[in-house]
Amino acid sequence: RRGMDLVVLQPSNVVAALAEPAVPLLGLLSAIGRRHFVWFGAADGWINYVAVEDVAAAIAEAALRGPADTTFILNTPQRLDQMVQWCAQLLGVPVPSRRVPLWAGRVAARAGDVAAALGRTVPFDSNRLREMTTTTRYDGSGLQRVTGFDYPLGVRAMLVRLVDRYRREGRL
Repeated sequence: RRGMDLVVLQPSNVVAALAEPAVPLLGLLSAIGRRHFVWFGAADGWINYVAVEDVAAAIAEAALRGPADTTFILNTPQRLDQMVQWCAQLLGVPVPSRRVPLWAGRVAARAGDVAAALGRTVPFDSNRLREMTTTTRYDGSGLQRVTGFDYPLGVRAMLVRLVDRYRREGRL
């Protein structure tokens, strides 16, 4: 009502290689490193992550050059198979290739949900299955199209930082 300009930024899944207690993507990295990772179904999955450093840079860019009354998604989507390949390379293991039917993944996820409801800590549940099989891809290129912004870190560099952190902490 008083003429204030605004720019709305909607980051997707923000990931940071910060200190404990947060351990983003440790389960995925551990599964790949221990060679326990399996693919479910035949769909091509996507991940929708953005590094916290990229979010901070996008905030500065939007504040300086973003047009008023605009909404931007902040995201650096990657195909899941590309991310798994990067993880395997960083961990020095073969790229996982075992694939099981989606129905088997659903059964395992349901079993994980039941175990979690009984107070058990589980490595796999319905949320993990959804993460591994989603075909949703959020387009984070709007700010780039309007201002020329380029995400300075990206998913691959964020993975390198996470792997380095987890190795220092003895988690990988």
